[in-house]
Amino acid sequence: MSVTPINATGWSELYNGNMISAAYTVYNTAMPGWFIPILFIVYQFLVYFKTRNITLMWITGFFFVAMYATAQYIEELQYIEELSVHIMFILLVFEIAGILYMWLLK
Repeated sequence: MSVTPINATGWSELYNGNMISAAYTVYNTAMPGWFIPILFIVYQFLVYFKTRNITLMWITGFFFVAMYATAQYIEELQYIEELSVHIMFILLVFEIAGILYMWLLK
């Protein structure tokens, strides 16, 4: 009885030593182009519920979105939905509006 190997999603990248690309391929296959934006939105809500600090949400969210938006130029991560970057920036605009609202009215 011979066992034939199964080529699971992301294993070829893992065998080549690209661990980040392998993890991205696994999760992005299930939700094409929307895994990172969903992760970003969940992260933003978790930061808010744990700290109740909108400034911290905006600063960490800005770094997150900046890295995600520049990742479209990386060869392995070319499955970025352009609409998702816009949605993430819109969320950051609402956060900065909340920061300015609290800053000006307090």
